[in-house]
Amino acid sequence: MSVVLLHGVPLSARLYDGVQSRLEGPSIALTLPGFGGVPPLPGPPSLIGYADWVAARLPEGGASVLVGQDYGGLIAASLAARGLARGLVLISCPLSAAWWAAKVTAWPVLERPFYHWLGGARYVRRAVEPGRRVEFVRLHPTEDPSLPARMRDMARDLSLGEICTLPGLIRARGVRAAVLWGEGDRMFPPSAARATARALGVAVRWVPQARHGLPWDAPEAVVGAVVVGGS
Repeated sequence: MSVVLLHGVPLSARLYDGVQSRLEGPSIALTLPGFGGVPPLPGPPSLIGYADWVAARLPEGGASVLVGQDYGGLIAASLAARGLARGLVLISCPLSAAWWAAKVTAWPVLERPFYHWLGGARYVRRAVEPGRRVEFVRLHPTEDPSLPARMRDMARDLSLGEICTLPGLIRARGVRAAVLWGEGDRMFPPSAARATARALGVAVRWVPQARHGLPWDAPEAVVGAVVVGGS
């Protein structure tokens, strides 16, 4: 069994370069369809579609630990709720109604400024600490003209009710969980981190000098959580 690492939108598996180089056991970092040069899923993007795509690529018996950042955390949580992992590490990913903001900005009246004008470029620049930004931005280009619509459709697809049921399903499976949050995260507030951790029955692991792209800013913190989750 392996550690499986899932990135958020609009990033790629390169988010976990520093994590994989520090992990002692086998690991798989997947780039999701529609990002990092991987062809998109057929049809409209959906959380179920992404979860099924990842499930088909898990090692036999599932993952020892599923690690997910942002949207990748929703996928990881969905798979953990199916019993496809022994451990779960959520990074900058609320399992609560905090995703309402993403859905609101995907409304027709707001989608142009939030998705077509700003697109993923602003997200990528703000995701990590300034001193770690140059290489991160180079590895995550956002010039793909289909990217804004894909991000918008992924946001529109989210079901806040289904997301809020995930912690109970994960706890019922007996999955060991950890919640990591950068103290400099500008995407979701601290209250979202605390609500998610409380629902999972754990405490938030606050990581200083880290933003929303925490695996890039602080790979050692992710490795530490993976070791605990897989024990």
